[in-house]
Amino acid sequence: MVLKTLTILSFFVVAVLVSGCAVTDNPREGGFISGMNALSTGKYEERLQQRELLYKEESQNKQGLEQQAVALNDQAQLEKSKLAAEQQQMSKLRLDLAAMEVKLNKVRQKSSHQKKEISVAKDRIEAIRKEMESQESSILLIDDDNSTSIQSDHLKALQTERERLIKEYSALLEYTQALANVPD
Repeated sequence: MVLKTLTILSFFVVAVLVSGCAVTDNPREGGFISGMNALSTGKYEERLQQRELLYKEESQNKQGLEQQAVALNDQAQLEKSKLAAEQQQMSKLRLDLAAMEVKLNKVRQKSSHQKKEISVAKDRIEAIRKEMESQESSILLIDDDNSTSIQSDHLKALQTERERLIKEYSALLEYTQALANVPD
């Protein structure tokens, strides 16, 4: 019986030892027997190669992602530069527009002022025309009058006045034409 007990006990110890040393190719699992089995069958080497391949793939993915990040950063910087240029151009256009509005307001004011000056000049021209007509009427009346000494003095005065009016009329006419042709 002792032998039988010893046999059962040894069987039990071997079973515990074998179960404690379950065969696996993971070095963190199993025991000594499993490790010896993995070394002799090349499972450790296969596992190491798989891990190295996985590491290389992950490294390549990381490099690809880093290159992509650099490219995206460069593109973002380019877009920021373009945006800044657009904003600068818009600012310049706003300034140009404001300057144009100021110039337009000055032209309107100048135009309004010129219109007033032209109107005053036209009124003066009309007044000169009337004075000239009055002079011509006076000349006709003098011509009908028989007193020659009075006629001569009065005629000279009328001629002098007529020449002054013609000069003033010509100057006003040139002035109104100049006002009408001013580009600004």
